[in-house]
Amino acid sequence: MMNNASNKISYNAFIFWTLLVGIELFVLFLSGTLSVWIAPVMTVMIVGLYVFLKYEISIKSYFVIFVFILPLLPILPPVLITAISWLGLFGISAVWLLELARYEFKFESVPWYVSSFLVSYLVLCTLATLHSVSFGYSLNELIRLYLIFGFLVIVFNLIQNVDDIHIVYNSIILSAIVLTILSLPAIMAFSPTDLISGDLIKIRLASFYENANNFSIPFIIAIPIIFVKVFYKNQTRMLWGRVFYFFILGFFLYIVLLTNSRSALLCIMASFFILLLGLKFGRIVIVSFIALFIVLLPFIGKTVFLLLRLERGFTGRDILWKTAIDIIHDHPVLGVGLGNYEFVKYKYIIPTDFFSTFTRSSEMSGAAHNLFLTVASENGLLAGIILYAFILVLFYKVIVLLRKTHNDQVRAVLYIACSILFGLTMRGFFESGIIIGSARINDFVYFLIPVVAIARVETLLNFKKI
Repeated sequence: MMNNASNKISYNAFIFWTLLVGIELFVLFLSGTLSVWIAPVMTVMIVGLYVFLKYEISIKSYFVIFVFILPLLPILPPVLITAISWLGLFGISAVWLLELARYEFKFESVPWYVSSFLVSYLVLCTLATLHSVSFGYSLNELIRLYLIFGFLVIVFNLIQNVDDIHIVYNSIILSAIVLTILSLPAIMAFSPTDLISGDLIKIRLASFYENANNFSIPFIIAIPIIFVKVFYKNQTRMLWGRVFYFFILGFFLYIVLLTNSRSALLCIMASFFILLLGLKFGRIVIVSFIALFIVLLPFIGKTVFLLLRLERGFTGRDILWKTAIDIIHDHPVLGVGLGNYEFVKYKYIIPTDFFSTFTRSSEMSGAAHNLFLTVASENGLLAGIILYAFILVLFYKVIVLLRKTHNDQVRAVLYIACSILFGLTMRGFFESGIIIGSARINDFVYFLIPVVAIARVETLLNFKKI
């Protein structure tokens, strides 16, 4: 019997290595970009060490460490950023596949609404790539997207219970704290009076990141988690712990204000709206805040005006939106291909337009700055509709799941996931990234976590494991 079991393991390991080498050779053949080809080669080395040295470590721990280091990557040189991020994705996936081979490739499938979205969205993106105005560039993006969507399925299998989700949440908080410590000199260079005087508008907090909006992302994800630890029942039992988290919450909010990112502020306000609904007197707080804001508006109106940079309007977003709409009008079915909005937009922006020079600058992304318009212009209207339909289904699932359970830990997981997702969706009306706006790992993971949290809680409740 032992010989049969050993033969099965050897046979499965052989299948695993064949698949791994085949996939990596395929990626190497199709892509010559550093961000993809260096990861498969280094992954083979890591998996080799894992197998031959028998170095055992929880794959779950790999993922938690991966989540922890993501916000810290932008402070590294570009080569290291791409190498570490894609190495993390390949490494976790490869070691997980190796473990899967030992158990005869038995794994848990994601819920139907997640799998339906993944398949339909990937099919549309594949067709859009074949129809792309720049096939090579879109193919590179498509390969990344397949790998990232596969990573979602892997993470769903890694995260097996509610405690695992809370561990991931805690890693996000810890990562934001470390980022705060590293950027503290830049943070302390500002003062609260800069918010009132308008000096902050001239110099936004982007010392560690190229873009102040991106600098705010780790904090807008961590803030809802900390909010729950401070105000939700049975989340932090010790008083000193609540005081600590309350201080961190206030300081993180201050950092977001210093970034002067309007999309980040919108994201946080939307997240707080969901989180307050989960509190006993939350609705009263919401109504009171709105009433107080209206009463104080004559006194704080100037500060709000400066903080939101309303004198600058949409800072060119309206032109980018109009460009995306024109592209959709010309390519409604399959768009112009993944990642090709950047290239095609110049054909639609009038040369005499004041924003045209700005968008051609190498320092300016020039993305559509709207999630739906980005997806629809690159992959077709149907792809944009499917994405938002999926998000709506996730919100619906949260409502259903909250009615099924009174467990404080489970409800906390759901409210955090829903608040992050709702905040990112609101942000998506003015920014393209994070929710599959591009095939970038550091964006996608923050969308992946609430999706996996909601899906995992549903499977646990359905099988009465919590």
